[in-house]
Amino acid sequence: MARFKPFSPLNRPRPPGDLTPSLPCGNGASSRIIYNGSALAGDATTFASDLLALTGFNIVTVNGSSPAAGDIYLTLGATDPAIGNEGYLLTIGSNVSISAQTNAGAFY
Repeated sequence: MARFKPFSPLNRPRPPGDLTPSLPCGNGASSRIIYNGSALAGDATTFASDLLALTGFNIVTVNGSSPAAGDIYLTLGATDPAIGNEGYLLTIGSNVSISAQTNAGAFY
């Protein structure tokens, strides 16, 4: 009987030019989860635990407002009324920013 490895983004071959996002911390750099304000501390910790379980990367959480390249930034204060209480705005550049109006939006 053949044995197959379970699918994971970490164990699949990546063709040249593959733009699948990955965390820089997997190759020695240090990505962090930056949360803006103590209200998001629990969400940041849960996110870090989920990433550890899924990827094996142990990502540090830090309260602050200045994400560096490779960081994931959680913040409240999104002003777009279209996202409502459980929506968020996702911006991907040198870091990943998740901006919501409420904790529920940042968490989902």
